[in-house]
Amino acid sequence: MATKETTVAAKTNDHPERVLGLGSLVTIACGTVISSAVFSLTGPVTALSGRGTWIAFLVAVVLGYFTVLPYQLLTMITRLPGGDFSNVAMFVGKRAAGLFIYNFVMMNMAFAVSATSIGSYVTAIWPNAPGKLIGILVVTVFYFVNICPLKFMSRIQNITFILLMLAFVAYLAFGLPKLLPGTFNITAEGYFPMGAKGFWSSVTALVFACSVYGTVGAMGMQAKDGRRDIPKAMWITAIVILVCYTLLSLVASNTLPMSEVAGKNLVATASQLLPKGLFVFFVICGPFLAVVTTLNAGYATSAKPYAAATELGWFPKKFAWKNKYGQPVWCVLVIYLVTVVPVLLTNNVVTIANSTTLVQYICKLLMLLGCWRAPSVAPQLWESSALSKMPKGIYYFLLAICTAVQIFLIIMAARSLTRFQVSVSVICMIILSIAATIWQATKGKDIKNIEITSDLE
Repeated sequence: MATKETTVAAKTNDHPERVLGLGSLVTIACGTVISSAVFSLTGPVTALSGRGTWIAFLVAVVLGYFTVLPYQLLTMITRLPGGDFSNVAMFVGKRAAGLFIYNFVMMNMAFAVSATSIGSYVTAIWPNAPGKLIGILVVTVFYFVNICPLKFMSRIQNITFILLMLAFVAYLAFGLPKLLPGTFNITAEGYFPMGAKGFWSSVTALVFACSVYGTVGAMGMQAKDGRRDIPKAMWITAIVILVCYTLLSLVASNTLPMSEVAGKNLVATASQLLPKGLFVFFVICGPFLAVVTTLNAGYATSAKPYAAATELGWFPKKFAWKNKYGQPVWCVLVIYLVTVVPVLLTNNVVTIANSTTLVQYICKLLMLLGCWRAPSVAPQLWESSALSKMPKGIYYFLLAICTAVQIFLIIMAARSLTRFQVSVSVICMIILSIAATIWQATKGKDIKNIEITSDLE
């Protein structure tokens, strides 16, 4: 006999702390996207696109924005207490929500790359330093930062973001005046050495790293005015990375002979462009703080889906326990373990992270489906939002473009994955999906739906 599904209103916050204004949301969004991945990917992309690396970054940021746009529109309709999980739970359904949150563990694996990168940047200055240990210590510090009051985490994010931007300014100030002749002549020697295939391989490698700022949507319940400020924060972040990434990669690929920069990251070019003192400042406040801001923002945004899923019954209730500061300690701990354990077990965490690519893209399809269904599932929220003045035909037209871009990127990314990486992704998805199915089968009566209420406005 089928049991009647129960519903629960999404709570605004057990510990009301709607303290994040537009500025703080921007630094969190920028912190998630300006990461070690971009610094480390500059080298491989330079080998593929040569002096055209800056064009690959520019295109990747634009395409990446089309993968963020659906969620930007959705945050104008409703606050999402659990970010992308809440999107799937509210607008796609219970079963899809379970599959999403269990596979979300694999999506967090990318943080392990950040932990490894910390060590590599430290050893770039002090070769004999214990890089792995330092990386783990930094990750541990930011675990504790993220179980402190939200204002404390936000202040640290604001300070580190300002220092990060100063490092970028220093790199550009010394690099832009040294651009080689013919820099903007795309027919010049050194542009696109691997042809169109190499260029599009570069773009697809960069898109995901240029679009993760959409996760700031998970901070909707902590924002002073989520439906207004979060979409604005995404806009501002898109503009910031469009300018920063384009100029940084322009300097990286067009100031030194290609033989000296192909396959090398920004640290390698900075060592030749900057005076020694500024080089040390750049490494610490550039790629190092890029990792730090990513970890800090990542803990904050990635813990929210677990907390929301626990409140709905997808995990034991104690998992969502919050300390006196309103922080879900055990949920943050999961992010910490997913980050540290791979680093302890292997030195090849990049391969592990790459193997999760397929999981990430499939989960994105579930989130896209939620965006398509939102206006019909929650018409009252649509009518009370800024999008109510937009004809629904235009909304669906924009989603159609975004869906086409997402499918194109999935095809391109799948072609770049090795059989081993695809196998790891598929096996992990099967195991985690079986776990979600078993939990739903045994705990189905206790698993609730999100009730669409005015609390989400």
